[in-house]
Amino acid sequence: MIARKRRTELSYQIHSLIAGHITNDNFDDWLIKNDFSAVRDPRKYDDAALGPIVERAYCLYSDIPTYKLTGKRKLDRQAYRDALRWILFLRSNLEYEWPVYFYANRFPDIHWLLNKLTFGRYPDIPRPNESFRNWTTHGDFEVWPFIRVSDYDRIKNGACWLKHAVA
Repeated sequence: MIARKRRTELSYQIHSLIAGHITNDNFDDWLIKNDFSAVRDPRKYDDAALGPIVERAYCLYSDIPTYKLTGKRKLDRQAYRDALRWILFLRSNLEYEWPVYFYANRFPDIHWLLNKLTFGRYPDIPRPNESFRNWTTHGDFEVWPFIRVSDYDRIKNGACWLKHAVA
């Protein structure tokens, strides 16, 4: 399912973050206020793309201190282009086709800890156990979150705003 409104809102916030219009704290506060979390199991979102992209966006900055991604803290060219690709995907009408993988948060919720503390009496949420290298073979990882280069090229060619951003 595609949650159009949430995708659009997230795309604008990531764009504001990488363009240096908002601080890392503004972005964190917005995530919390709008029920996004880098520590939530990505399978618990109504749109499969939201969790993984929030996790990846969370890795663009540090929590301490408060700052904007400008000057010496500006993203390098590759990280900036990656984030633009995530924004492009969020603005598309494509379903997210990658299997679940936990980028930033290996134990996305308290259930894991409770399962271990109760010696398995508390239900554990099954976690993918494949390696990152194996996970990347499920599609064309160089265009993640798109699964295929052809999908990325088709959507990119229709996005006039992107042509100027990555030139």
